Parts: sequence; structure tokens; C-alpha cells
Amino acid sequence: MFKTADKRLKIRSCTLFYTLLIVMLSLILLSGCLDNQPGARGDTNMEELNIQELVDRYMSGEMTDDEFDAFDLATRNAILRNLPLQISDEQREIWRLEDEEWFRTNLEYILGNPFQGRIPPSTEGAAQANLQTVERFVFTTGYVNTGVGLVIDILHNRVYFNPSANSNGFGIFRLDDASHHSAELKDYDLERLIRAIEESGLRDWPERIRGERNEHLSTGSSASWNVGIQFPDNVFLRRGGGGIPPEEQWRVFSDFIDALGQEIIERHAAEIAQAEEEAQDE
Repeated sequence: MFKTADKRLKIRSCTLFYTLLIVMLSLILLSGCLDNQPGARGDTNMEELNIQELVDRYMSGEMTDDEFDAFDLATRNAILRNLPLQISDEQREIWRLEDEEWFRTNLEYILGNPFQGRIPPSTEGAAQANLQTVERFVFTTGYVNTGVGLVIDILHNRVYFNPSANSNGFGIFRLDDASHHSAELKDYDLERLIRAIEESGLRDWPERIRGERNEHLSTGSSASWNVGIQFPDNVFLRRGGGGIPPEEQWRVFSDFIDALGQEIIERHAAEIAQAEEEAQDE
């Protein structure tokens, strides 16, 4: 009996010893891991300084979107969490001007997403919108590597034309492209646009016209085409396709594009000549 009790005591003692040993080893390992964590040896401040530097670069615009996206999720979240809650009025104004410039020079939004061949439906009510309130008008047509693009930008008082605006005329979407012919908007430009829209019945055309591609405009080749009109309150009218509406209607509209495009080229040349003359006089 005493031998059995003594044996049990030894087993319990050994079990307790190994249990304590395991606990001690675990504490040693945990301590080592903690030493390697930021902050265990005063690294917290260094980590905060690094994040603050990234936040400053993010706020100033020095950090590109690609650079931000390249960080791991934890770093991106740390940057966003540390953004100042109160944005200065100066920074807000900088962002406002950047957004304003982006929308002034980039016109893709007016036609939806033509690069993917998807033209979203016209906003409800666009076909009945008051043509006197047109803010921006975009026309593109082309085939393969040739294209024509024309823009009437009432919001910024300019007109643009490019007789070789890349494939399908999409190059006209960047108004800061130096290859465009641009000139000051004339009062009668909007009047002529309204007349062309009404006489051609543009608003009654299907949003997407499919069928055999036809030769039209000054490109001299079969082409697809797109029209986008922006009205106030982000209302858009969009038309386009590979086929064309009735020939007589299309001819009214295409003649307007060709005539205004040629006139813009002439106005552009005249403005350049006038600027050069004024520079010489100075």
C-alpha cells in the first residue's frame, strides 16, 4: 500500500516538474517574440515616425496611387487611420482644383465607357432636355488607327477638333493634347449645334444602332461613331453604333461636324497668328 502511494507521489512530482518546465520554456519563447515586436525595445516611436512620413507624402500628393496600392493592407490602413481629421482649407482647395482640371480635360465620362464597347443608357429625361442648356458635346468616329473627334465645350468656352484623333476618335477625350485644333467658342456654335440636333432627329435615334458599317464623314473609311451630350445635373444623352440612322438624317448631322471641324482649324490658325503678332509687338 505504501509502495503504491509512494509510486503515485513520484508520478505526480514528475508530472508537476515537466508541467513547470513547459510553462517556463513557453515564457522564455514568448519573451523572445515580444523583444522582436515593434515597441519592445523602443521601436514604437520609429514605427509611428515612418507612418507619419507616409501620411505626409500621401497628403501632399507626392505618393502616387500605384505606390499606395503597393503597400500591404496593414500599412494602407495605418496611413488612412492617421490622416488628419481636420483637412485644411488650403488642401481642400487644392483637391477641388485638381478635380476641376480632371473633368475639364478628360471627357470619357460623357460617353460612358466606349473603350469597353459599353455605352450606358441615356439618363432618364435626356431626350427631352432643353437644348439651350447643353454644357458639353462630344463626337467621335473612326476605324482602326484613324479617327475624327469634335468637342463643343460650352462650360469652358472652347471648341476642339482633331481630324486624326487616334482609333475611333477617342484621342479627343484628352483636351490637353497638343495635337488638337482648339479655338474660342462663338455664340452661334451652340445655335448651329441645336439646329443640327433638331433637323437630324438625333434625340429620336436608337441609343445603339447596329448593322452594316457605312462610309461617312471625312475619314474616308467605314467606322463606328459615338455622340455624347452633357446637360446640367449630370444628365447625359448618348448615341452611337456601327450602322447609321436614315441617310438623310445622318447627312444633316455629319455635314455639321465636317463644316464646324474645318472652321475650328481655321480659327485655331488665326488665334496662333494673332498671338505671335502680339508677342512681336511686345
